[in-house]
Amino acid sequence: SCPQTWIVSCPMVKRRNRDRIAIAAFLAVVWGAGASQDLAESEFSGPNSTSPDLAGGGNDAALVQAGSYLRADLRQYGSLNEAAAEQAGTYNDLSLDQTGVGNLADVAQIGSGNDAVLSQLGEYNSIDLLQDGAENSAFVSQVGDSHHAGVIQLGNSNLVDIRQFGSASRIIVTQSGDNNTAYIIQSD
Repeated sequence: SCPQTWIVSCPMVKRRNRDRIAIAAFLAVVWGAGASQDLAESEFSGPNSTSPDLAGGGNDAALVQAGSYLRADLRQYGSLNEAAAEQAGTYNDLSLDQTGVGNLADVAQIGSGNDAVLSQLGEYNSIDLLQDGAENSAFVSQVGDSHHAGVIQLGNSNLVDIRQFGSASRIIVTQSGDNNTAYIIQSD
């Protein structure tokens, strides 16, 4: 079992999401959809909304929502992009856009009123995000190839805005406590 605050990087959660995707892939083949199809899986309870949009080939999305008034908007264009999101609590909001090849996003929102707007354009970019608290905001935009952004927000009313351009930029931001602000721009 993994600590609640490290759910994004928890191998058990990643393995569970990959197992769900593998089951969906198996069912797609059995039902004749073909192995190159995109896969979307949602599991939720309460008055929540999800709108996966997968265009291209081999894109995977897995979403688990437990709580009320949770919203997730997942859009992937291109091929071999992966998104795994888990939302728990109330009024958490996630918007994810991935365009290109081999982009990866792993998101966990726990608490109330957390907001994340994530965008990746290019190849082999990755975002790991954990929001645990209330009213945290994360904005991450990565344009180019092979970028990584890791964000951990523990507490309330924290803000992070990351923009990475070019190739191979890396950033890890940890905000612990309340009312912290970070603005980062990296370019090569």
